[in-house]
Amino acid sequence: MGAPRARGPVTAWAAAAADELAELVIPRACVGCGADTVSVCGHCLTGMATETITALPRYGTAAVTAAGSYTGVLRAALVAFKESGRKDLAPLLGLQLARAIITCLQEIPTPGGLVLLVPVPATPKARRARDGNHVAQLCEEAAQLLAADRLRVHTAELLTVRRHRDQVGFGARSRRRNVRGSHALDTRLTPRARHAVSQTTTVLVDDICTTGATLAESARALRAGGILPCGTAVIALAPGSGSLER
Repeated sequence: MGAPRARGPVTAWAAAAADELAELVIPRACVGCGADTVSVCGHCLTGMATETITALPRYGTAAVTAAGSYTGVLRAALVAFKESGRKDLAPLLGLQLARAIITCLQEIPTPGGLVLLVPVPATPKARRARDGNHVAQLCEEAAQLLAADRLRVHTAELLTVRRHRDQVGFGARSRRRNVRGSHALDTRLTPRARHAVSQTTTVLVDDICTTGATLAESARALRAGGILPCGTAVIALAPGSGSLER
């Protein structure tokens, strides 16, 4: 199957998102403005970016496609989902990730039509704090939406990570040193499974791209295991994290 064609604002996966986004109408505090209304009020929702961003991060050689900039409501939603347990925001963030993945797939071939979303690994500490790998959870949300567009998309947690320090507040060079050599292909993956994965379209996924150091390390680990990442997608691109490609 070739790369998905660009479509108008109303697509099959966007239509399917209506069911996923139904969770957002349950009364809660709006993550954007704090109003006692729903997860994201209409005003804040319409203020979110609708155009994806593609950039070359500071580290790594692959372009990264993002749903938007790590600012405003998108930033607030990601922080609340990760740090405050706002699971009600998963449908919204999954939709944003699906947008980035669609754009990413338009630039790469999809042999056999099978696409594997490979989330960056989470440390054991992060898994405990967030009830699993939150990036993998958002990949699952996106995969369900993309399946409605007749795309064969699955999430595959192929990578593991040894313990390293939390990177919040780290500069670019410190981030790179902190993650260097920390990711590896899961040892439970058999040679036969590795070969099968190598024949699919793999898209590396993270929630935020700050310097590209984490994504570059994950890509290195995949390549070391004989798997070539075909594209990279994130929900948000931190301001100043790379040069815009388009």
